[in-house]
Amino acid sequence: MEPGLQVDTLLLHLEDQALLIPGKPAVFSNTGSITFSELNQSANIIANYLIDKGVSGKNVGISMPRSAEVILTMLGIMKAGNAY
Repeated sequence: MEPGLQVDTLLLHLEDQALLIPGKPAVFSNTGSITFSELNQSANIIANYLIDKGVSGKNVGISMPRSAEVILTMLGIMKAGNAY
């Protein structure tokens, strides 16, 4: 990477928003909403779980009903260095 080149990714953007506007809704669903802080914390929990189980650099399948939790699961998978 070139010096001074800033890479902005979805995960970095989520981290930034969790710090800047933690209480603002990030995801809406029929059952309610999840704030940026909650989204980031939940994604971190999922990522840490996957890493602890040795799941990193893999493809991870998701089979869940449509919900806000699918989004945080996808983010957690990506934060652990996986693809979904």
